[in-house]
Amino acid sequence: MRKKVLIIIPTVQECIGIVPELKGSVRVGIPMDLKSRKGWDPTVLVTGAGPVFTGIELSKHLATNSYDLAIQLGICGSHTPEIKPPDIAVIENDRFYRFGAEDAADFIDGNELGFYSDQLSGTPGVYNASIKLADLGFLDKISSCRGITVFTATGSDTTAAEIKSTFGEVLESMEGATFYYTCERFNLPAVQVRAVSNMAGKRDRDSWNIKEALTQLEVFLSKLIK
Repeated sequence: MRKKVLIIIPTVQECIGIVPELKGSVRVGIPMDLKSRKGWDPTVLVTGAGPVFTGIELSKHLATNSYDLAIQLGICGSHTPEIKPPDIAVIENDRFYRFGAEDAADFIDGNELGFYSDQLSGTPGVYNASIKLADLGFLDKISSCRGITVFTATGSDTTAAEIKSTFGEVLESMEGATFYYTCERFNLPAVQVRAVSNMAGKRDRDSWNIKEALTQLEVFLSKLIK
C-alpha cells in the first residue's frame, strides 16, 4: 500500500530551493503533489514562517486530510559547533524558547507556571520526533540534535550565550516545536530535518550559507523519496 507523506516547508523561498521543480506554483497553504518511485505519495505544504502561521496552516490542512507521515524541512541557526553550515541534522526534540513570564530580571519557564498541564508528550514542554529516518529506508548517517523554536531569530552574541547557558548545544528554528506538537495532536508520525544556514549569534547575513543549506535539503529529499 502506498504511503501518503506530507512534507512541510516554512517559506516559499525555502520550498523553491528544496524542490526546484515547484518553482512558479508555490503558494502558502496550497498543497502540491510530487512524484515518487518508492511507493510514496508525497504532498508539499508551505505554511509560512514562524510558530503561529505554521500551527494555523498545518492544523487547517490536517483537519480535512490524512497522512501516514509528516516531514518538516527547513533551514536553521546553530548553537552547536559540531553542526555548522551547511550540515543537516535530525531534530530529535524541540521546545519553545522564552515561553513563560518575566519576574523582574528573572524568567520563569512555562512549565513552572503550569502552562503544559494538558501536554501530550512525556516531558512537559518538550515535543519529540516520533519516527526515525532509518524506519523510512534512509540509511545515510546524519547528525541529530535537540532544537528550540523562537519567535525572534537570534541576532546577538548576548542572546546566543543565554540560549547556550539555558539549553546547551541546540539548533534554532521558528517552526519546529509547533510542527511536532501539531502532529502529535493529530496522531501523525513526524520527523524534522534542518540544514544549518548560519551559526547563531551577531547577525551577519554575508556569512550565511542559505543556498548551500537548501541544496543539502534538496539532496536529502531526493534520496528519501526518489
